[in-house]
Amino acid sequence: MTSTASIRTKVVAKPAQGESVGPAPTPRRLHRPSAFPQQPDVSSLSVSSDPSCEYAVVISMYEVYNDRIFDLLTPPIRSAATKEYRRRPLLFKSTEASPDRKLVAGLRKVVCGSMNQALMVLEAGLHERRVAGTGSNSVSSRSHGFFSVEVKKRPRSARRHAEPWGGSTLTIVDLAGSERARDAKTAGATLAEAGKINESLMYLGQCLQMQSDASKDKVSSNYPSFPRRR
Repeated sequence: MTSTASIRTKVVAKPAQGESVGPAPTPRRLHRPSAFPQQPDVSSLSVSSDPSCEYAVVISMYEVYNDRIFDLLTPPIRSAATKEYRRRPLLFKSTEASPDRKLVAGLRKVVCGSMNQALMVLEAGLHERRVAGTGSNSVSSRSHGFFSVEVKKRPRSARRHAEPWGGSTLTIVDLAGSERARDAKTAGATLAEAGKINESLMYLGQCLQMQSDASKDKVSSNYPSFPRRR
């Protein structure tokens, strides 16, 4: 985990397909969140906490682009062979503790000490999100974005790391919108991206429909299995 006081981002040109490829990134330092809505005002919001425990708020961001997962908080690495800057796709794999539970392996996580730090991490990740101009939208998302907030808690102890962390995770997903090639006037790489976006949305819709049908016909503790896109 990495603490953050100021976040440095890399602006990378959109690749054609597959791995993220672009020219040398341009460093850009963010000192404060700049373009987020100021309403509703949550600056005075407080939440009760247990003084006998310590807490940590951990944030991660990633995107699913052309069926591959890319970390939005890790800068691209220059390839020694091609001299191009690439992002390595991450794996979605089972955890060692529970084979039935899956997570994104190798994802960078940032510990935040304030709301402003969390917003700066969010803005840094949004700068890395893939976008392109189409006939329907001048800034069209070409990937599905994921913003995860983990709130961790453990009892305070005189011994360091004496108690394991517990907690919960909230993941907010920003889905790319479906596109019609005729209306969006996409071609080449953007047309291929649109195909992947539409396909993934179709599979998501099928899964949600299966869940909805199961909830009507079965009790909540006995849902049937349904197909998943992996």
